[in-house]
Amino acid sequence: MKKKYRKYIPHLLFFMVLVFLANILTRNGEICLKENGQVGYGRFSASKLFKGSTSFKFEYEVDGHFYSGTNYSVYQVFKNQEMLKGKLLPVIYDPENPENAKMLISKFDFEKFDRVRPDSLKWLCSSAGICE
Repeated sequence: MKKKYRKYIPHLLFFMVLVFLANILTRNGEICLKENGQVGYGRFSASKLFKGSTSFKFEYEVDGHFYSGTNYSVYQVFKNQEMLKGKLLPVIYDPENPENAKMLISKFDFEKFDRVRPDSLKWLCSSAGICE
């Protein structure tokens, strides 16, 4: 390796450690939701379409306190995002840390947290294109 690039090695290692720690924290939050999560309902508020993925925002209430969250998903590219605004959809949250929450929309979301997707969400497939 050339000498001029060696000075970047500590920065690269530091960045890799940060990414690794962020991944662990994210996984821990998801494990907590899978093991202890309770399902409530939240209101779909906004979405943004990126190349091949979607981010969407939602708002929900737990014990009289209001929270907001954002999901990022490569599995959920909606064909009709506008029609979801304002709709009540399932949200899984950690009762001990209600800020840790995910909106459950696709079949994949429900499977990821060991929950059964209710038949009442079948309209999402035909209306919004969220079949999986």
